[in-house]
Amino acid sequence: MASLRASGAERRITRCGQRNGKQLQVYLKTHWESAKAEHLTGTYRPMPLRWVETPKPGGDIRLLGITTVMDRFFQQAFLQVMNPIFDAQFSPHSQV
Repeated sequence: MASLRASGAERRITRCGQRNGKQLQVYLKTHWESAKAEHLTGTYRPMPLRWVETPKPGGDIRLLGITTVMDRFFQQAFLQVMNPIFDAQFSPHSQV
């Protein structure tokens, strides 16, 4: 469950059921097959972002979109699979 650790799920709270990282682990033990099937068949739909207003210096406000723990978990899992594939194709002369 490296993607669970890397997703920062221990620090995030979801809108849906208020699951944190530990609760997500318990949830996935019983719902993993259906969650995986939704992704593999293309029927998974991420939850809407929770928007939070954060103050900026100077009095302005910045909107910050917070993803659910489940969505962040899958984003991180995909990143861990796709990153090595795309990194191998980058030119050594590309800027970092």
